Amino acid sequence: MAASLRHGVVTRRQLLLLGLSSSAIGRRVERGVLHPLHRGVFAVGHPHLIRRGRLRAAVVAHGPTAVLSHHTAAAEHGLQAPRDRIDVTVPGRRAPTRRSEGVLLHLTRRLAVAEVVLLDGLPFVTVARALAGLAAG
Repeated sequence: MAASLRHGVVTRRQLLLLGLSSSAIGRRVERGVLHPLHRGVFAVGHPHLIRRGRLRAAVVAHGPTAVLSHHTAAAEHGLQAPRDRIDVTVPGRRAPTRRSEGVLLHLTRRLAVAEVVLLDGLPFVTVARALAGLAAG
């Protein structure tokens, strides 16, 4: 899918599926066509993304079950002003080995399908789940 449809963000996996080799991806990084944001996640064209692009980059960097949560979700639902740091929740019992600058990673044992909503193609926790996350600290 075109990078513009993904808020200017593309993953290494997507590039490989499009037929680019690892060395071709590396050359595009060297030439400034791709800009690494997180492990396996790139901005296309320039490194300065709007907020939606930064949110997409943060959530895709942490895998297919990751969702935007806590303060980030509360801001999306209009409950507070956005913060620079992005909150991402991942279901699981242990912390993933991936760490990303500007992202606060949260773990949860369970995240029901009903607790996630897609907004502009991005997965956010619902208002209720965001408030519960904020209350828990």
